Parts: sequence; structure tokens; C-alpha cells
Amino acid sequence: MAAKAKHKIVIDTNLWISFLLTSDYSKIDRFFLRENIVLLFSQELIDEFIEVAQRPKFRKYFSLGTLSPLVIG
Repeated sequence: MAAKAKHKIVIDTNLWISFLLTSDYSKIDRFFLRENIVLLFSQELIDEFIEVAQRPKFRKYFSLGTLSPLVIG
């Protein structure tokens, strides 16, 4: 049986922020696993995500300490 082809996608910063603000991560986790998706990132996307997540309106949700494992690990 042939392996299922992997889909390569890039997720916009706005979608990452929305995803992290929701309380149910399990649905998107299952989607990524079930659909055999490979997420692609660029340094520019990571930098933009960190910059947006540190804006005043998001500071109550994210700190640099909570973001570090996401972008490093």
C-alpha cells in the first residue's frame, strides 16, 4: 500500500494567533495528523508571529516565555 502523500502548507500569523487563543487544540492537532500535513515556516513568519503576539492587546494571553517553546521547539 502506497504512503499517503504529504501536503505542505504555510499558516498565516493571524491563523496561528487565532488557533492559540482557542481552548480546544485537539481538533486542529487531529486534522494535522489525519491529513498527513507538513507545516512550513520561514524566519520571516516566525519573526512576524513573535512581533504580533507581543502587541499590547495580546500580552494578557502570551508572554515571551510562553512563546519561546513554540518557536524554538
